[in-house]
Amino acid sequence: MNIRKVWIFLDTIYLLISIVGFLAIIAGFFFGGYVLLDFLFSRLGGDR
Repeated sequence: MNIRKVWIFLDTIYLLISIVGFLAIIAGFFFGGYVLLDFLFSRLGGDR
């Protein structure tokens, strides 16, 4: 019974870390894409 509680605890922590990591990756891609597009459009003559 004790081993089972430890496994449930580890599964819960793993799930939380996975969700946080997934959101961090999405945020990184979104922010990186925004910075890249902003840089490209500013180089191509956005506002003069």
